[in-house]
Amino acid sequence: MSDVGMARILVVDDKESMRKVLESAFAAMGLAVDSAAGGEEAIGKLGSTSYDIVVTDLKMPRVDGVSVLREAKRVCPTTEVIVITAYGTIESAVEAMRLGAFDFVTKPFKLAEIEAKVDRILRTKEASAEPAESGQNWTIVGDRVLTHQIMEFVQKVGRSRSSVLITGESGTGKELVARAIHNSSDRRDGPWVAVNCAALAPGVLESELFGHERGAFTGAVQTKKGRFELANGGTLFLDEIGDVDPSVQLKLLRAVELGEFERVGGVETFKTDARIVAATNCDLRERIRRGKFREDLFYRLNVISIHLPPLRERKGDIGPLARYLMERVARSAGRAPLEISPEVMEAFKNYSWPGNVRELENCLERAMVLTDSEVITLEEMPAEVAGHTSPLVGCPVDGSLASLTNEIEMEKIKGALDRNRWNKSKAAKELGVKRTTLQYKLKKYGLG
Repeated sequence: MSDVGMARILVVDDKESMRKVLESAFAAMGLAVDSAAGGEEAIGKLGSTSYDIVVTDLKMPRVDGVSVLREAKRVCPTTEVIVITAYGTIESAVEAMRLGAFDFVTKPFKLAEIEAKVDRILRTKEASAEPAESGQNWTIVGDRVLTHQIMEFVQKVGRSRSSVLITGESGTGKELVARAIHNSSDRRDGPWVAVNCAALAPGVLESELFGHERGAFTGAVQTKKGRFELANGGTLFLDEIGDVDPSVQLKLLRAVELGEFERVGGVETFKTDARIVAATNCDLRERIRRGKFREDLFYRLNVISIHLPPLRERKGDIGPLARYLMERVARSAGRAPLEISPEVMEAFKNYSWPGNVRELENCLERAMVLTDSEVITLEEMPAEVAGHTSPLVGCPVDGSLASLTNEIEMEKIKGALDRNRWNKSKAAKELGVKRTTLQYKLKKYGLG
């Protein structure tokens, strides 16, 4: 979007008085304004005109605001949608946010409130439209970003019903891509169901995936549907698929291949029509070689594959991405975006970002909390980022081996804590140590 004044907005409301008020307000902001007297008319306009923003009432006769939201996102995933809802129906607005709405306002509201939300969208779109140094632009999806190259892949894959395997390091946006595939498919009106396979013990995971019958095990006081059953007609996202225990993989293969399964403790065979999108940060071929992952399951999942490169391989994208994420962090904090100094931007480009986009966002959030200035400097950066390179470079060359090792270990711990917002359990898991070991290290290095 080269000019904010050329941005086009669609106002959807079945009440003429509300449409007129919003039309006047947005026209005064320099926007090209269209309006629709209901969801049905809005969907017709979305099919013939490209809009940057849609502002829609949630509760309308015949075709409601959720249908408008879904159509807007189907036609153009970069269109941002603000929904208007009456007090007492916040649950519906939250559901709209889950489906990709940018934000919502509750009636009665002040014009300044909705104008501010529209203005934030416009400023974010301006930032995302700046050409990246690598030649790519960023596309806003919900409240996150994807490169146009990936979005083109998503649009093509969305039309298929084949299984998709998404690979990439933690923090590269695998679930975001999976959601985009679902929203671009003919299943977008069906359920979106996700399960983190690494977070559950094998027995619990089996019950979560396939459900269980009453009395199947201690504590099974009632029959429970599994994720395959719940995802019927929609998309099932299997995150961290590489961590599925071999004891569950055979049953998983049958469900993926034939759409058939039995609940735990049951004998009845159920059918499901769920599209499978899986993701992993593991090298599945290496796990196959070690006998940890079934080769037939791998090929069933890997019909279509996409690899999300880590941030360190996209140095040219860091500048525009950091500016976009700063807009997002500032919005969450209710503050104006901070300027990123050239020194910090240079450090960003030289850092390896083991936590990828998630770590970059955490880094900016940390700076927002620590600084009293309008410009982020190296003083607000974690030591490993401010050092322009890995923590090893900043270590003294004349120290003993023990002190050198301690300093490296301390910096690794601080980095893990920062990336996990000082959640010690998550930091310990990232570092591959027990929580009690991490507690000991924190006391040792005075990092309480």
